[in-house]
Amino acid sequence: MDNGSFHKSLALKCPDNVIPIFQPSHSPELNPIERLWEHIKQALSWQQGKNLDELRKSLKQVLDSISPDAMPTAVNYASICGWNYILSALLSATS
Repeated sequence: MDNGSFHKSLALKCPDNVIPIFQPSHSPELNPIERLWEHIKQALSWQQGKNLDELRKSLKQVLDSISPDAMPTAVNYASICGWNYILSALLSATS
């Protein structure tokens, strides 16, 4: 989380299996979701949808093309978002 006030609300309830890790402000290179958005934007950069429905269809195709499986040859979430230093931070936060 990027230290936004909405991430620090006392009303924010995290499930037991979620570990909040606060990051410095304005550091998208530390946020895995930014890499996913980068991948999506790159895949859609030359698309010229005529309306919102076409954009939604193109976005669904990009998301469907990302395999949830950890196969090394496929484009998967781990290959996009799984940076070693983020994984190390997560492991150290849980131990």
